[in-house]
Amino acid sequence: MEKKLKKDKLKIAQGKISELSADHCFSIIFDPRAREQSLDLVADDPKVVLKWTRALTKIIQAMKSVEMQKEHECYLRSQFQSADKKSSGYLLLHEFAELLR
Repeated sequence: MEKKLKKDKLKIAQGKISELSADHCFSIIFDPRAREQSLDLVADDPKVVLKWTRALTKIIQAMKSVEMQKEHECYLRSQFQSADKKSSGYLLLHEFAELLR
């Protein structure tokens, strides 16, 4: 069933595009554990491909940045919590000094 569906989509794409060239195509590669591992796309012209790939690259970079920030915040929170011996939500001077060592 899936193969037939893909063939039907290809026929539709071929009907709309007179010439299929590599500079009109791009793929989004997903996590290999995902059900669908890639999405192949065809644009009207190479400028559209460039816009899409630049936008997707920026989105991926932003997501990675947010993920790194979250990891950093979790690390800092765990360090703070281990230094906060009385679980008061703030550090006393000696707790802060111990954290810096």
